[in-house]
Amino acid sequence: MRDSRASVCECDIRWSSMNPNYSAYFLQGLNEATRDNSNEISADCRLNLIHYRDGLLANQGWALEMLDAGSKLPLDTALKTPFDFGSLSECIGVSRTANRSNLVGKYCYAHDVLDLDTKNRSRHISLASCLPNACSSRDLSTLYNYFGINATFIEELCESSLVQAVLGIAEYCGISFFGVIGLLIIISTGYDIYLKVTGLEPERPNLLTFSVIRNIKAIFSKDSGEIPCLNGIRVLSVMWIILYQRQEVSRSVNSEWWGGHAKQSGHHDLASMFLLNGSLAIDTFLLLSGILLSYSYLALKKKGRSFKISKFYIHRYLRLAPVLIVVIVFVVTLLGQTSSGPFSRSTLNRHIVDACSQNWWQSLLFIQNYVPEACLSHTWYLAIDVQLYVISPIFLLSLSKWPKYATGVTIALLVCNAVAAFTFSWIYELNGTMEGNLRFPQKIVEYFMYIYYPAYMRAAPWLIGILVGHHLHRSKNVTYKLSKPVVVVLWVISITVVGAMMFGGYDLLVSPDNKLANSLYNALARPAWALSISAMIFACINNFGGPINRFLSSRLFTILSQLTYTLYVIHYVVIFILVSRSPTTKTFGSFEAMHEFWGDFAFSLLAAILLTLGVEVPILKIEKSISTNTGRYQDTAKKINEIPMLQNIEITE
Repeated sequence: MRDSRASVCECDIRWSSMNPNYSAYFLQGLNEATRDNSNEISADCRLNLIHYRDGLLANQGWALEMLDAGSKLPLDTALKTPFDFGSLSECIGVSRTANRSNLVGKYCYAHDVLDLDTKNRSRHISLASCLPNACSSRDLSTLYNYFGINATFIEELCESSLVQAVLGIAEYCGISFFGVIGLLIIISTGYDIYLKVTGLEPERPNLLTFSVIRNIKAIFSKDSGEIPCLNGIRVLSVMWIILYQRQEVSRSVNSEWWGGHAKQSGHHDLASMFLLNGSLAIDTFLLLSGILLSYSYLALKKKGRSFKISKFYIHRYLRLAPVLIVVIVFVVTLLGQTSSGPFSRSTLNRHIVDACSQNWWQSLLFIQNYVPEACLSHTWYLAIDVQLYVISPIFLLSLSKWPKYATGVTIALLVCNAVAAFTFSWIYELNGTMEGNLRFPQKIVEYFMYIYYPAYMRAAPWLIGILVGHHLHRSKNVTYKLSKPVVVVLWVISITVVGAMMFGGYDLLVSPDNKLANSLYNALARPAWALSISAMIFACINNFGGPINRFLSSRLFTILSQLTYTLYVIHYVVIFILVSRSPTTKTFGSFEAMHEFWGDFAFSLLAAILLTLGVEVPILKIEKSISTNTGRYQDTAKKINEIPMLQNIEITE
């Protein structure tokens, strides 16, 4: 073996695009493997490897491309990062006739392999191989032993241009499911066009349910509602969530490769707190849910509308479940077909597809915030929203009959919520931020279990929203007169508190051992955030918002607010697809996340539009059509639907 290595090193290698040391090193191992007839490399693979070796020695372009597409593994230098994904597209693009057969590049990925380096120490690394397609995964594992690397390749993590996508029962079911929806849209839209061309009245109005033309008009024709500033708040909140999920998904996908090095990169600076505290947008949604639920219920009650709790619950389920069902069907049937390469496929399976295939029913029962390995884990918020919605009649009926008593009880519950959060944080010594708990596996489990996921611990903004909605309804016809200094003070205090909650967690990351500060932050951050947003809403409603109110109430936000629910449900899947399709060695940072956000938002918005037009709006039309024969329900639903911001919490009789 030493002689063969020496002979290769003496070769005249002239590669302008390659590191000469790496080139010689790679040829040493390749030459040794092809000359050793005692190994288990197959005959076809050996012939292709010899042709590949000769191509490298002859400085041929196709061979250089194949070498460049694989991981670079020099033995004489320490790896700065323990992974290198190479280039899938460059590898599978290699094609050449050799030995009367077609030699094409085969990209294979191996994770957590053992590299025995020359300093008598081992390193766990991840690598990509680009070698001829005639080589099996077993051949590759044998070959890499000659590079001092103990790697186990499997065919499931390999790809070449000769491998065709295999469609199974699940994929055909998914194609059929979405084919039916597409057919309904085509028929309905075609019928609508026919009516417009002929000028006829529809004999079968139900055939227009899936008409894209009418559904688009339904979105664009919505007015700004009774509280127009909420449109902007909702849209900005969902945009913040998308930005937050980009950095969370990126870290989740690459955590096994990043390790301690990249996890810390860009995270412990003040600017990054805007990303790390993106979950506060969820508290904004809970606040808005409480406000609109209380406000709309009391408004309808004042008009003498009756309250039927069964329809109240059914309507809510039909409002949320269909879109979620369609997304889950896509995930378990067709999501894998969006992958590009073995790394992408394994990532989607590991983080989304497997969980949805096994635990889809938990999401449809809206209990995913209490179970591990939830399908579409980001929908834990929907579970909390539904669970609070279930108990909402207690507060709604109490506020309408005994407002003072109900207000007192709600305030007492807010105090209990803060005390419970402080107690759990103190006992389990939890950091006030999720990032601060990530460094300790047990801490992050306890943080999720006692602080982050339980509905009773996230209820404070919702309870505040219930009280704010009640106040807004009772003061609907009251005109407040505040001097400019008072208005300025109100805005300064609100913005200061919002900024403190958004960036205040930085000190908790820098000095994580302050037990009292962490406990107080967990107890008071979310209520303080909700109160500050409520003060801003109060200022906007009463014409103290100025340019801020005009911005939040703009027509653009009114339109986009119709898409916030579908945006929230689908953005997580879109981000995973985009992240998994770009396996590159990136260093995480705030500016990188902001740059990538706009692509995430654009693709998520496109998917949300398709979901809204093809699923959400048609289901609401069908549900309203079925309920038409229930008397005054139609008038109630119509009144609620006149307020776009209430689309997630419609009240039924």
